[in-house]
Amino acid sequence: AETCEQKCVLKASGDRATGLAWHPRQLTVAVGTADGNATLWDVAAACSGDAMETDGKAPAGTLLHTFRGHRARLGNVEFHPHGSHVATASFDHTWRLWDCSTGQELLLQDGHAHEVYAIAFQPDGALVATGDFAGVVHLWDCRSGKAVHACMGHGKKVLAADFNVDGFHLATGGDDHTVRIWDLRRMPAGETAAAGCGAAAADEHRGEHDGQRQDEPIHGRQRRHAHRHEDRRHGGGVRRGRGLRRRVP
Repeated sequence: AETCEQKCVLKASGDRATGLAWHPRQLTVAVGTADGNATLWDVAAACSGDAMETDGKAPAGTLLHTFRGHRARLGNVEFHPHGSHVATASFDHTWRLWDCSTGQELLLQDGHAHEVYAIAFQPDGALVATGDFAGVVHLWDCRSGKAVHACMGHGKKVLAADFNVDGFHLATGGDDHTVRIWDLRRMPAGETAAAGCGAAAADEHRGEHDGQRQDEPIHGRQRRHAHRHEDRRHGGGVRRGRGLRRRVP
């Protein structure tokens, strides 16, 4: 019987693949695995037929980066809509943001009290939603790094999350056998003002800030205070605050 043509085989690591995501504009794949690492692969040559088979096996992609830092297995992985960053959710109670060009960790968010599995970006990239095994969904402002709201309602693990294209509605699915739809316009006024919901609000707040568009994640030398509480300075090159840790040069 005819079947789909297998174009490529990726051996991401010696452990199970737990999350996958396509780059929004390129033939690049991000893979999360149970060993706590994520990998970034270029599969353009393999998918176009330019790559050569080896010993009768399907060609492999080109490994671009391995993202190391999580201390437990990964859940889902997701590209930022601009394609320059990839986010990983982990059982170490954190989610992290990585630079696709350099492979460097940009953000380490630790506001969850339980394993983080689900992760999704708002279509304009202004917000990211993360869901954990306690049934809590956190919303984060990618422009400031702040945790802006928590959606409470699932009785068990949150396993999936996705934004509607309008940017106003978030769907989450859980181990409680439910899918819940959240209207982000119903968040308390102070919280929606901090984040900005949907393309219209993002356009309203968009502008240059320290040389960066505000709907892009903050990173590199533009890292700064990113939570309602004052940062507590520690040694070792890590700036910490409640719900957030940032790598600084």
